[in-house]
Amino acid sequence: AVVSTQSTGAVSRQEYREALRCYEKCITIDSGLVPAHLNSALCHLKLGNHTKAVECSNKVLSIEPDNIKALYRRATANKALTKYMLSAKDLKYIVEKDSGNKAASDLLDQVKQLWEVQLREMVTPASSFPTTPSTTPNKTTTPAAKKGKKVTIVADSDSEEDEEEKLPPPQPAPSKPTTERTKPASKTTTEESKSEENKSEENKNEEGKGAKPWMKKNGGAGSLSGLGDAPTAYSFLQHWSAYKKKKDITQFAKVLESCDPKSFPKLFSSSIDVDMVVAIVDAVDKYFIPGNKHEKAIQVLQAVTKVQRFDVMTMLMSVKDKSTISNVFKRLQGDTATINTIHSRFS
Repeated sequence: AVVSTQSTGAVSRQEYREALRCYEKCITIDSGLVPAHLNSALCHLKLGNHTKAVECSNKVLSIEPDNIKALYRRATANKALTKYMLSAKDLKYIVEKDSGNKAASDLLDQVKQLWEVQLREMVTPASSFPTTPSTTPNKTTTPAAKKGKKVTIVADSDSEEDEEEKLPPPQPAPSKPTTERTKPASKTTTEESKSEENKSEENKNEEGKGAKPWMKKNGGAGSLSGLGDAPTAYSFLQHWSAYKKKKDITQFAKVLESCDPKSFPKLFSSSIDVDMVVAIVDAVDKYFIPGNKHEKAIQVLQAVTKVQRFDVMTMLMSVKDKSTISNVFKRLQGDTATINTIHSRFS
């Protein structure tokens, strides 16, 4: 009792180190004393010892798994440690258990915002877009055999053109002046040359990053009236960017329709976020269901749940988003068990 009184007084005076010593004495007497571990977590939070705060909270939760204060303090510590997923998980559990817990709800909103920023920063242009392997060969220098001059040696090169230094070409013999005038190229030859250049340029464009070889441009650029090969992660990301600008859900839905659902984990591996998940469900609502394409809609939604980080995205969704998604699932037709299973993943 004396120890308890001393620790309480120390906390009220904000003497957290002194309070910790009191709680440690209590734990020495009874290692299962929940209030001592719980208050130790609080003191560690105040002192900025966030890892220790997590450890003390874990002690409490090993005894009382549903202890709200321990969950909240662990979530607070993990937020400070930038472990936003762990923090959001605890806070979401608290809010589900007690919807009136405003402190947990407010902290969850903060964590979601921080977590989303963290995820966006992780998806850098280098990871989102395929990079072209550098054609510049690795170069090393070695002394020349006789004169001590450094000569660049090109490693793993099949082409002499890649070498940095080459022997000077032999000088051509001076040509004799001629009185013959060079005949200008005929008009036909010039046009054929331009035609070949245009064709070559078109082929380069098709091979470049900006090309969309999986789309047949019937009825204008970017038309999806006819589809060729399946989209790549890069070309899909281009369409996602276009959707965010134009908000053309029908066009985005047609892109989804052209995809093999089995390819979704690879297509969305680095680009999936909350907005994309919501847009996919919106495409189901406004394109697949009205078009009576329920089977394809189910395949698309099921494939999305298999994408890495999908569970993270559902945790970041707002209550409004989840309510909208639930209404879409109610309109789906098909195997009820399958639809319910998929819906539970979105909840």
